[in-house]
Amino acid sequence: MPIKNAAYKALRKSEARKTRNSKIKDNIFYQEKQLNKSIAAKNKEGADKQYQVLSRLLDKACGKGVLKKNTVARRKSRLAKKLKF
Repeated sequence: MPIKNAAYKALRKSEARKTRNSKIKDNIFYQEKQLNKSIAAKNKEGADKQYQVLSRLLDKACGKGVLKKNTVARRKSRLAKKLKF
């Protein structure tokens, strides 16, 4: 455990960030899984809606600093490529 108050506060903040970031990443992972299921089932309109939701979540994660810009661009590009079935 940290001894100084500033170090203790930094620890609390990093734990709070970790939980917030993991919630965002878990939600993205879940939505991506749902999208892949729709693509596998050849459900075009459902997949389009899920792609829009997922791309919005990825952009928000990028804006909050959870994911890097190029990571988001790469994932969106790969998903868009999968959507063209």
